[in-house]
Amino acid sequence: MEKNGSTHKSLLTTALHSYKLVEIRSQDKKQYSKVLKTYATLITKAMADKDIPTLFALEKDAQEFDYNVAKGKDKRRDSMNVLDDLQDYWAKCHDENFVIAKFAKSHGGIGKSTKAIKDGTMTNGIISQCRKISIIAGAKPNPAEDLFYSKRQAALRFIDKEHNQMINQHLGLSKEKEMGR
Repeated sequence: MEKNGSTHKSLLTTALHSYKLVEIRSQDKKQYSKVLKTYATLITKAMADKDIPTLFALEKDAQEFDYNVAKGKDKRRDSMNVLDDLQDYWAKCHDENFVIAKFAKSHGGIGKSTKAIKDGTMTNGIISQCRKISIIAGAKPNPAEDLFYSKRQAALRFIDKEHNQMINQHLGLSKEKEMGR
């Protein structure tokens, strides 16, 4: 993971360097676009491998990149804090007992669910992260940037989907069981 983490960072460091030179030479524009496409490919591979820790690491590095290219008042770090919270929550939810206790507490008095549920904690955090990316990507005309930002949003939605599948399995509400009824 550490080796890949440094690879992610070095790709975005190269992109940042190229970004700063983009207006100077077309060669740098090509390098910048190439690096962002390569990063999007890393995201696609991590999604195919269902490698959620790598997806979190890629998004964290990408948010650092966003911060470095942002201008003035757009230099906010609040989404990085939310991402860290979501990653911690993902890790906690691997514990079946944590998930059962969390949902028993919040659904106490209304009985157990019989259909798959969505975990609002993760889903709302993911929606917030995707909105932030949309704001950043909104003014980006470069196709490589559009790909970079859309892949990041897809990865976040993928994390949410995988998370909801995991908690439903912990609660005995997986779709496979639901279909067998």
